[in-house]
Order: sequence, then structure tokens, then C-alpha cells
Amino acid sequence: MTAERPARWPGVRSVRFRITFVATVIVAVVVLVASLGLLAAQRRSLTSSLEETLEQEVGARVVEAGRAQLSDPLDPAGDDDSVAQVVVGATGDVIASTPNIDGRPRLVPASPPPFSSTATVDSVLDDGDRFLVVTHPVPSTNAPLLVSVGAPLDDVTASTASLARSLLLGVPFVVSLLAALVWVLVGRTLRPVEDIRAEVSEIGGA
Repeated sequence: MTAERPARWPGVRSVRFRITFVATVIVAVVVLVASLGLLAAQRRSLTSSLEETLEQEVGARVVEAGRAQLSDPLDPAGDDDSVAQVVVGATGDVIASTPNIDGRPRLVPASPPPFSSTATVDSVLDDGDRFLVVTHPVPSTNAPLLVSVGAPLDDVTASTASLARSLLLGVPFVVSLLAALVWVLVGRTLRPVEDIRAEVSEIGGA
């Protein structure tokens, strides 16, 4: 009686699947963490660059305020969406501002401390907008003044969102490609093992 030939690949397919699954999960986690880190790094870099620009702008206006060369309304700060404001530090009264925020409350909700500060402020021009606002004190004046300059975070948010969309499309593709590659490589690696196992099974059956 001839021994029945065993089915090929039952155990190997199981091992092949487990190896591919574990490798795919590891790769997916690594790529996801790297993607989140990339998003955070880009947002931090763009925000830092915007803050440096505002620091330069507010520094120039502090010099003007110290020399009593500020006028009301203030000259526009940067593009049309940028804002600038001068308030009395002790009372928070607005004494000068750019035309786009004329008549609006002070940029900082409460009187900031008498030193430089950076804050994120909501609803400066329109509901829901977010601005990065840098505030510096004005030295050598009778009344302690605070100069604030702000710019919208729209470009930072839009750039980060664009990168997130690209990663959302690219990460699954990369993970799937690597999973397919691992599946093929593991299959080729285990093929000789399965051939040996099948031959041993046939010898044992005979």
C-alpha cells in the first residue's frame, strides 16, 4: 500500500504568516512613530521660524516706542493678516494698534508680566483663527508699555496638514509593500525546509 503524500506547506505557511504578521506590525509601528515625529518636528520648525520673524518685528516697534515715534494707527505689521498693538502695562488700555484690530480688545487676555512672552491667541481677527503673539516691554518710558506683534498660524497648520495627508497615503502603501516583500522572502527561505520535511514524512510513511 502506497503511503499518501502529505499536503505541502501546512506548517510552513503558518510560520510564514506569523513571521510576516509580526514583521509588518513592527514596521507599521516604527513608520507611524517616525511619521508623528516628522509632523511634530515640522510644526515646531515652522512655528519657531514664525516666532523669530515676530521677534524682529516687535524689536523694531519697541525701539520706536522707546523713542516716542509710534503713531496711532500703527503701520501694518508684515502682511494684511499680521497685527500689532501697544498697551499700558499697568492697566491694559490699548493706546495704538494696526487698522485691522482697531477697536478690538488687547491681544493678550490679561496684562502680561513685564518681560518678553510668547502666546497663542484665538479669535484675533475672525472666530476660530489662531495667532502667535510675541510681547515685549518698552524700556525707558514714563508709563510701562507693552508692544505685541502677532501673525496667523494658518500657514503652519496648512503645511502640517498637507504633510499629514501625504503620510496618510504613503504610510499604508509602504507598509503593504514591505509586508509583501517579507512574505516573498520568508517563503523563499522556508521552501528548502518544507522540501526536507516532506521528504522525511514520505520516508517515515514508507
